[in-house]
Amino acid sequence: MSGNASMKLYMVVPPERVEQLKKSGVLDRLMDVTRTKIKVEEGGRIIIEPTESSSPLDLMNAKNVLQALAHGFDADTAFLLLREEYVMEVIDVKEALLDHHDEKALRRILGRVIGKKGRAKRNIEEIAGVKVSISDDKVAIIGEYDNVEAAKRAIGELMEGKMHSTVYKRLENAMRFTKRRNLMKYWEDPREL
Repeated sequence: MSGNASMKLYMVVPPERVEQLKKSGVLDRLMDVTRTKIKVEEGGRIIIEPTESSSPLDLMNAKNVLQALAHGFDADTAFLLLREEYVMEVIDVKEALLDHHDEKALRRILGRVIGKKGRAKRNIEEIAGVKVSISDDKVAIIGEYDNVEAAKRAIGELMEGKMHSTVYKRLENAMRFTKRRNLMKYWEDPREL
């Protein structure tokens, strides 16, 4: 064994999501890919344990994917987190409110992020090249690091009440800058890296 036999990770997933994961075979697929053992207990409590061939990174990867699934992402999007260049960022919308119990303000802010018929969410996903999942009080974003950071800033601006068109223009500019910077890396002298 690789010395990590006693290492276990714990988390809670909404029970309705756990049932979906069990029925769809996603948990079996995740255990296979990450070489972990995942136990589901009552109430959505999940225990992630190592196997003889797993590493601590495998356990963390399994937890990251499960967190993405818990936030409502589909399996294919959640499994992107197994790739080194992908990250997930979660924005707690209630944290942004002065009165954490103001449901009307929470719905208004989430409505701005979603947009009419989901248009704002789709625009952010398309411009930034990310996936966005919106739940009762959280907005989760999965993508490459720079793209996620740009999308997070855009969502923050929408939450602050900035005009959608202004937010989209800033996001497009940020993505152009990111692409240009990434292209410049190809032209750098490899001896300087």
